[in-house]
Amino acid sequence: MGIYVKGYRQRAAKIIAVVAIVAASLLLCYGLFQGKLNKVCGQLNSYQSADYSIIYILNYCAGVDNECNYPDSDIQFYTGADRKQRLTVSSIMVEEGVSYNLKYLDPLTFLKPGEAYISQTVAEDYCLDVGDSIFTEYPYSHELILTKVVGISQTEFDFGNPSIDNNIGMVFLGVNDEYINTTRSKAILFADHPATNELSAFPQIISKVINKSENNDTVIFQAIPVLVFATFFSLTAVALAEMAFFSKSRKPLYRCYLKGMRRYNMAIIPLVERMAFYFFPCVIVQCIISARMPDSSITRAFRIIPIFICSAYCIIMFTVDLHRFRRKGI
Repeated sequence: MGIYVKGYRQRAAKIIAVVAIVAASLLLCYGLFQGKLNKVCGQLNSYQSADYSIIYILNYCAGVDNECNYPDSDIQFYTGADRKQRLTVSSIMVEEGVSYNLKYLDPLTFLKPGEAYISQTVAEDYCLDVGDSIFTEYPYSHELILTKVVGISQTEFDFGNPSIDNNIGMVFLGVNDEYINTTRSKAILFADHPATNELSAFPQIISKVINKSENNDTVIFQAIPVLVFATFFSLTAVALAEMAFFSKSRKPLYRCYLKGMRRYNMAIIPLVERMAFYFFPCVIVQCIISARMPDSSITRAFRIIPIFICSAYCIIMFTVDLHRFRRKGI
């Protein structure tokens, strides 16, 4: 009796080990790449929610709709008057007399001098909230000007640098007349359709063109290594679990055959075991992970890859078992 109890305990320990291997591998993969996934999702969702399709960097202002001044990094921002902590940001300034009719630019419509909208990343990185103030230094003077944060924009990243490692946020500024009158800055035009015809009346005005779709594709391309590692971890989990449990578990099947079990039914037994030890733990882990990840095409792929690999492996091994039994004349 003790021998049977010991055998059951050993088998139970193997089952627990297999489930733990699968779960630990998938959770480790998520833990290693959670930060990159969040950055990818942030940028993809930012592009998806924006209603512009093309951005034109202009050499000078043309006064067309949805155009802004583009100081970029000419203006410096600090969290305190001591200048100890500088904000790593890019800036856009309201242009007077211009109409803003894109939802993406809604924060600029009622932005007053001395006010600013900041991107979500800036708010998180520098612990800023609505009602706080930042200190702004314009190139025409070393004096710091108090600027009130009146809103936080869901625009998370600098559209000019679509890199998942880019930590440059955005600050949208109310107009500053002295800066406009003393500094020659570039302009930036957000357009929901190509504006080449509108800008053709202005000589040598276009400095750079940024396509939202190209930025989107660039970010997706940078996420490919994460998906490759997700595939690797999933295959490793399946391989380790197979070696831990199924490498020595075929003898009971031959005893089943001696008792008259059919070939198909014999192949069903390891299939059910693999489903129980690989597929279902994988699904449970991915459901847990899903609750902690923002939704995007990349996170959906990240969730589906392990499930697809586990299910495909179960089906492939079921076919292999059938073929093996047939070759052995079982």
